[in-house]
Amino acid sequence: MAVRNSVRRVDNVDSGTRAGIKLDNMLYDYLVKTVTAAYAKANLGELLERVVQGERILISRYNKPVAELSPPKQEERPKPKFGTGKGKVKILDPNWAKPMTDDEIEEMFG
Repeated sequence: MAVRNSVRRVDNVDSGTRAGIKLDNMLYDYLVKTVTAAYAKANLGELLERVVQGERILISRYNKPVAELSPPKQEERPKPKFGTGKGKVKILDPNWAKPMTDDEIEEMFG
């Protein structure tokens, strides 16, 4: 509920003003969980599970941020276009797709 109200105020406040900066910090604090280095060391498995779910976690030491755990950026791979591999594949044996005869199988596997 508080986030929804603060988002409405963002439209009315220039982010260069004090109120805008304070509001940006509030949103950042709401979206990013902050833990101490000792807690992170003791509960790394739990924190990694939360990161896998998409949460960002800020690790601090003596109330100063030192690291951030966040999910990796997903690279968008371009969809393959049909026809772009034309001429790049060489077929060395034109009979490669023909089925083998029983004699050929016997000869190969003896």
